[in-house]
Amino acid sequence: MGNTKDKIKKAFKEEMKRSNKFVPIIEAQSLEDAVMKAYRSAVKGDIITMSPACASFDMFKNFEERGKEFKRIVNSIN
Repeated sequence: MGNTKDKIKKAFKEEMKRSNKFVPIIEAQSLEDAVMKAYRSAVKGDIITMSPACASFDMFKNFEERGKEFKRIVNSIN
């Protein structure tokens, strides 16, 4: 998600090819979509780490707004 998603995806694909290792790439359309995809793919005992790979000024005013939205989404999960 975000303006640089294609560059990041390309870099991952190039590294996978170079290292002959595979890492699944799951694309999301929004922060909520990303959180929910991670949540739905997890099984009991899993730990999910989500870390922004780049700035998100195209989606949020600043990191505080992004953090508040992340907390809202996580807290809305039953």
